[in-house]
Amino acid sequence: MFLEMSAEPDRILAIEEALEQLDQLKLSDYRETVRLGQETFRRASEIRYWRGVSKSLYFVALGYSRLGDYPSATMPAKEALLVAQEHDLPIEEGYALSALCLIHTALSNLPEAMEYALEQLRIGELYQHAELIGMALGDLGDHYAMSKDYDKALKQMEKSFQHNQRHQIDWLIAFDLYSMSTIEFKQQHYDRAIELAQAALPYTDRMNFTFIRMYCLQTICDSNVALGRYEAAHAAINEALQLSKQIESTYSSEFMRSLALVYVAEGRDEAAIDMLQNALATAEQQQIPALIADIQATFSRLYRERGDFENALKYMEQAQATRDQAMNEQSESRAQVLKVLYELEVAQQEADIKQFRLEAAERELEERKRAESEHIKAERLRSTLEKERELAHTKEHILTRFSHEFRTPLAIIRNSTDLLTKYRDRLTREQEELHQGRMHQQFDRINQILSDIAAVLHAPTNSTTLEPQALRLRAICTQAIASADHQTRSSGRVRLEISSERESILCDKVILLDILENLLTNALKFSQDEVYLRVRDAGEMIQFEIEDSGIGIPEREIEAVFDALTRGSNIDEVQGNGLGLTIVRNYVNLLNGKMEIMSSEGRGTRVRVDIPLNEADAGSMS
Repeated sequence: MFLEMSAEPDRILAIEEALEQLDQLKLSDYRETVRLGQETFRRASEIRYWRGVSKSLYFVALGYSRLGDYPSATMPAKEALLVAQEHDLPIEEGYALSALCLIHTALSNLPEAMEYALEQLRIGELYQHAELIGMALGDLGDHYAMSKDYDKALKQMEKSFQHNQRHQIDWLIAFDLYSMSTIEFKQQHYDRAIELAQAALPYTDRMNFTFIRMYCLQTICDSNVALGRYEAAHAAINEALQLSKQIESTYSSEFMRSLALVYVAEGRDEAAIDMLQNALATAEQQQIPALIADIQATFSRLYRERGDFENALKYMEQAQATRDQAMNEQSESRAQVLKVLYELEVAQQEADIKQFRLEAAERELEERKRAESEHIKAERLRSTLEKERELAHTKEHILTRFSHEFRTPLAIIRNSTDLLTKYRDRLTREQEELHQGRMHQQFDRINQILSDIAAVLHAPTNSTTLEPQALRLRAICTQAIASADHQTRSSGRVRLEISSERESILCDKVILLDILENLLTNALKFSQDEVYLRVRDAGEMIQFEIEDSGIGIPEREIEAVFDALTRGSNIDEVQGNGLGLTIVRNYVNLLNGKMEIMSSEGRGTRVRVDIPLNEADAGSMS
């Protein structure tokens, strides 16, 4: 263990006592676990007591996880792992891995969860740490259960149970019994599920383990409902609901739903509807999409059985929509798709607002026309109106064009996501990676489209602030080549030739990169042979020339290629959106540069861009 020389023994002892207190709190009072964990982290950080830093962060992550706040749990869990690894604290590393495993299991990121559990098990066995081994064995059992391999899950949980009994780790024994009871319930072995859950309850009393006690009671309730034992079901779920309210658990709505299902089984539909409404309101307030969807689906089944098909259909549609939302929240890829859809919706709303403004301006213009004394103002307003109309038309054109552009990548993403969701257990590892790769490719495509739209809609003006900095010519060209290679999935076709005596220039890095990347990407897309990027001095300018031997541009269309959304008549089969050269022209103008295109259809294209040199460019960068 690494300790700084300045660490005081009394302060270390106080931190260790706080860690002992946190070890007790972790089973019951999760908010206090977070609060005390954060306070202990602060105190340990002050004296650089790294074991205390890592372990307190672990407890903070665990507390947030028990409260269902997985985003807040992730950062402290990762920080705990990094501190433990940096300061050679293998046991604390094992605990941090267990927190990350818990988070990823809850979010259904099963491959990541499995990796964390196996690494935690390796550390536990290497250092013969009984609790780490027991936690890892249980995590692996949970992994198999979520993968619906119930036979393997039960064997793994029994192995964990025997290990924890041998080492008398009561809180892990309670976990094992609960996990086995849920597996038996899913296999419709209801009496066995009740037996295992009831066996866990004494351990939860002994350890004041409120979290696991609530879920054991829920399993007892659900199993008794399946067996028609409603009185026992009521007793179990009412106790669970009361406990969830005492600790302000984010899953109290889940127990309300279970109580509603008891009412449904008893034929007490009105009581069930009232309880489901309370559960739905609570779940919406706590923002738990998966549970909201389950409650809406329960509403739908209940109304269908009552013959109220209108409400049944309404809640079924809501449940489907909410499930889609839950899936999106668990998938970073789906979240990116939602972001794209959101941005498109915002853009459309902006266009609508602009149209409303135009209509208002038109009405105002008509009124002003009636007043001869305000003729000049009317003329000015008419000019402004025309500009607004032109801008609205341009944005509408872009939205219409790119709404179509988005359909293909979104359809591919949706298809791959559905396959991964519905048939994951049938797909090979290679098939999963294929579909994930397809989604990443389409995300890159969507991101590029959005970047191009933003660059055109927010075209730079003379008032745009430039941020010039010293740029090494070879480095900036190499970076632009790498980016263009990535976007076109090409490799090694660009030849860089630098004949300038300058090692560096002063220029805005982002703008220069965009210019070079767009021109190189075009050259690579429309040519199968080598592409040349030449850099040379041109008086008071630095000249960049990109030359390809591709399909070229028809002579009559060269001037038009700078217009937004305009593409050559001979490139329909090549993917693109017609914005690249518009972006380049805008940026070159902003830099007070010059641009020239020379092209011949079927013989290739050469583009020259001259950028003025700053006085400070005369020297070389040391």
